[in-house]
Amino acid sequence: MATMFAFVTGYADVISMLRYKCFSSMMTGNAIMFGRAIANPGSAFDEGPFYYIVIIFAFASGAVLQRVSEHFFPNRGGSIVALPLAILLVIAEVLELHMPSEPDWTVAGVAHLFGVVASACSTGRMGTHTTMVTGHILSLANHLSNLMLTGSLTAQDTWKAIMAVMIL
Repeated sequence: MATMFAFVTGYADVISMLRYKCFSSMMTGNAIMFGRAIANPGSAFDEGPFYYIVIIFAFASGAVLQRVSEHFFPNRGGSIVALPLAILLVIAEVLELHMPSEPDWTVAGVAHLFGVVASACSTGRMGTHTTMVTGHILSLANHLSNLMLTGSLTAQDTWKAIMAVMIL
């Protein structure tokens, strides 16, 4: 399941970068793009700082929505809010096809939905992030160093290493 979510979020980020000039699930990339938009205003590649701030806040609000929903619907919060958000996203995409705008703000809805997904993955039953390559590489490096120093890993650390490899 974690591998599937990691694949989907990675794929969505590639499409978002090509189509929207931002990332729908990787907020570090949007923070970098925000800084780039401030440092180099009017760049043909950047949409402006406000664009990236909206996407970051949309992602964060999706994560908050999932956590609040999880409080009221334990173990179902993400799935309860994801379906209506996905339907709204499809409607927004259809509207965008008929009434295009520059920049295309549909990505804020995508980021909002991925905020729900990321929060559900990291705080739900899966218990792992599906969008953080650096963190998973560091986790693997830590497990490898522990294995080298102690000669073995606990069952929990072995499972964490397996999850990190599957996500990467």
